[in-house]
Amino acid sequence: LCFPVQPTACHQCSMEALLQELQSRVAALEQDAGGAGDGLLPDRKACGGGGSDAQILKKVSTRLQDFEAQITAQLGNLQTDFDKKLSHVNRGASSMKPLDAAGGSAGMDTMAEDLDQLKYDVGELKDLLSNNKGEVNHIRRIVLACERDMEDFTAAMDAVNVDLDEMRARVDATHSIIT
Repeated sequence: LCFPVQPTACHQCSMEALLQELQSRVAALEQDAGGAGDGLLPDRKACGGGGSDAQILKKVSTRLQDFEAQITAQLGNLQTDFDKKLSHVNRGASSMKPLDAAGGSAGMDTMAEDLDQLKYDVGELKDLLSNNKGEVNHIRRIVLACERDMEDFTAAMDAVNVDLDEMRARVDATHSIIT
């Protein structure tokens, strides 16, 4: 048979005191965890995982410079392509003769036009190759940026794991006090 145990007044007082002590410890732990910083950057500084504002600004500056270089290269390629196409169209327009023009140089004119067309086509192939090289370099920059982001993410996750380990230790210590 099992008889319910009626708590005595003294037993209830000690339980209430223990509960109040536990609540004050939890409040202190919450204050320590929440009071370290109001935003993300102070927490990262406190954990040692992120870096200073200068380091963050340096990363942003580097990425902006990469972006500026990409845009400058693309605009340069567009200008070169436009100039080549414009000169090709001008050559084609200047070599047009009236229909009644006949002479011994007609064969030479078509050969010169064919040569100009061949030069233009070779130039287009060179442009395609250089664009492919530019795209490969662009992909390399993207991969490097992803690697940097993964390093930052790994550092942040390490900091989170350290914080979790500390919180587990605090919970275990609090649990051992209670039991």
